[in-house]
Amino acid sequence: MSSESVTYIQRFSWIFNILFHQALAVVTVYILCTALVNGASDSLATWHMVLTPFGFLFLMMESFILFTNTNIPTLQMARIKKQYVHGTLQFLSTVFITVGISFRISTKEGDHFTSTHAILGLVAWILVWCSVILGLATSQSQHLKKIAKPVVLKLLHTLIGICAFTFGIIALCFGLKNYFKSFSGEDTINAAVVTIALLYLWALFDPFRALYAHIRSVFAK
Repeated sequence: MSSESVTYIQRFSWIFNILFHQALAVVTVYILCTALVNGASDSLATWHMVLTPFGFLFLMMESFILFTNTNIPTLQMARIKKQYVHGTLQFLSTVFITVGISFRISTKEGDHFTSTHAILGLVAWILVWCSVILGLATSQSQHLKKIAKPVVLKLLHTLIGICAFTFGIIALCFGLKNYFKSFSGEDTINAAVVTIALLYLWALFDPFRALYAHIRSVFAK
């Protein structure tokens, strides 16, 4: 690609993509360091605050952004390779999230899933597994086309994946607001929540466009 063929919009998109990765790294390090520094390293509750944010925020967000045409690390990567990387990151995020939630359940006394944070996290976890299953079905869509059209499987996978990620990010923000206030200042927490919201919007820009395209394909005459 010659410099003359690159538009100003593409250049700005690349710059924003670089800023996206830097901001994602900063907010992830902030969450993990805050949890590890202020919590006991041998406490499962501490590792819940490490594993679930890393799965929902870092791994899952990176799995979405890699399909963006302006994502510099995967700019020259073939789509089939992007799909393999996406699937690997999604699988790893699911493992991290599942283990993190299991750790919290094993350490919590009394009733489980009673707070807004916990309920949203549970819904997100269920949807994550649904998304993984649909992702596997989508990868074999040509063999399953007698059961469901490939475009329908892609639509469901994209929709459930976006919903899972959305619920997970909201649960994460509730967790920061509710449980990090004894570890970190309110302004810092608010800055982290705003940053996460902006990262969420940027990461899902292309998935929302793909979702719209799938919906049009499904309902096209």
